[in-house]
Amino acid sequence: MVIFKVLFGKPLIDHKVYIFIYCFLLLVYVGLGALLGAASFPWHFLLAWAILFPIIIRADHAIVKKIYHSWVNRGVNVKMIGGALGAIVVNLIAFVALILYASYYSPNGSFVFNYKQSQINEHTYEVSASMLRGKRDTDLYIGIPVQEPSILVNVPYEALIGEGAFTVELYNKKSDDVVWSKEITDNVSSTMEFPAVEGKYWIRLIAEESAKDITFRFSLE
Repeated sequence: MVIFKVLFGKPLIDHKVYIFIYCFLLLVYVGLGALLGAASFPWHFLLAWAILFPIIIRADHAIVKKIYHSWVNRGVNVKMIGGALGAIVVNLIAFVALILYASYYSPNGSFVFNYKQSQINEHTYEVSASMLRGKRDTDLYIGIPVQEPSILVNVPYEALIGEGAFTVELYNKKSDDVVWSKEITDNVSSTMEFPAVEGKYWIRLIAEESAKDITFRFSLE
């Protein structure tokens, strides 16, 4: 029981149920930590997990103790209800933060924040994100109604980048063939050029490392 008390706090009451709960928490703590390590998560995430999980459990434990003593001495009251709601809020904030942290640093994982795509005017479309890592398929496409592979289609575009780099791909969803690709490392205005083969060609954004404040805008005139 010593290791349980050190990690998760002193039991509220001496009962076998407490031993079961502590064993379950220790299994989650060590087991999930081992899985995260095996999945090659970075050391700082493993350290955050090792420190934060016991702190969260201890905080919950302290709140549960107050709720229990309040219930025993005065029955159901506003303080007890407030404590229960507070515990729920604390857990939600903590675990949402851990999930976002894990999503951002997961090996080969993807992360996108403040992602938007819109039609600016009759001919111009735009996709943007405050932060991107990984691959993001958009809902924006360029439709080619004719079969003239000897002719090149020219679509003007503008790409903006605040930090890092990202790649824009134009691809066919059915075959996944990429007909045009460009790595964006700086703000640029240029033209997409690809053969006029009938079909729909979709925009895809890719960032191997985190790219910030990215915008890709193109016009169909």
